Amino acid sequence: MLTYPAIDWLDAVLQPGNRVFEYGMGGSSTWFAARVAHVTSVDHSADWARSLRLPANVTVRVASCGGDVLRAAANDPYVRAVSVGNERYDVILIDGMARLSCVPVAHEALAPDGLIVFDNGDKPDNAPAREQLMGWGYTRIDFCGTRPASAFLGCTSVYSRAMERWLGRARAPRYWGRSIEEYGRLAGRR
Repeated sequence: MLTYPAIDWLDAVLQPGNRVFEYGMGGSSTWFAARVAHVTSVDHSADWARSLRLPANVTVRVASCGGDVLRAAANDPYVRAVSVGNERYDVILIDGMARLSCVPVAHEALAPDGLIVFDNGDKPDNAPAREQLMGWGYTRIDFCGTRPASAFLGCTSVYSRAMERWLGRARAPRYWGRSIEEYGRLAGRR
């Protein structure tokens, strides 16, 4: 689940015409669908996908993942699900399986001025994704705080090569949150 500060910021910048792709579906699928033109979601569990009641503007893809939460083969059906149909997305959420392996494919499928939303970016295992995206010229904003239905702190980060486009749309959020680095220091991590 995304952090409250990230939810607040995304609510301020999403446009009705945006097209979203999600790695991992759930509450975010319905939330995005209420704000954008279309959402395409992939999940590795057919049972989970069937259990959700989703709006008509959500397309569901089920693809098995041959890896784990961090990595899968580059040609894995789950990882490649974003490239089906060669569509470009305005927003891509990485919040499911094979997170590190999904980053390069998401980069390829993102519109030039698009936004990648990477949840749990504060976890040390996800540091390679931060480094890779920053190396490709993405600007990062961290939204650390609590999440719906959870008392645990976490961090959702957004990345764009055209962050000024997104910032130009934003009204002042109620809380911007802390950076991953500041959050780590406060939590006693380095």
